[in-house]
Amino acid sequence: MILLCVTLAGGFGSLIRARVDSGVNARVSSWPAGIFTVNVLGSCIFGAISTAALNSTALSPELVTVILTGFCGGFTTFSSAMLDAARMLAQKRIIAAFSLLLGNFASAAAFFFIGSYFTRVFLDV
Repeated sequence: MILLCVTLAGGFGSLIRARVDSGVNARVSSWPAGIFTVNVLGSCIFGAISTAALNSTALSPELVTVILTGFCGGFTTFSSAMLDAARMLAQKRIIAAFSLLLGNFASAAAFFFIGSYFTRVFLDV
């Protein structure tokens, strides 16, 4: 049953990613801001949920698995960021490619800790 729930949550995360990606990219066309946005948001969610799971019994281990592995796994996509960077490199947009790569990793890490921090504040731990 858990595998089915992870699969469904992953599919849902992928659908939401596609909507956010296309919506953001429709407004920002010179840089792949959509994938950047989902990676940052997904990392923030991951930080919040993992911190809640480590500091509270309110979330069952099964629910944490469904959210983190299923939804966040389907929602975030660092492989798409790598593909976007490779396309930029092929177009000789070297600075844009490296800013995308470094920006994705640095921002995702920062937002993981931001999500974790606000969860700690909310849970008072």
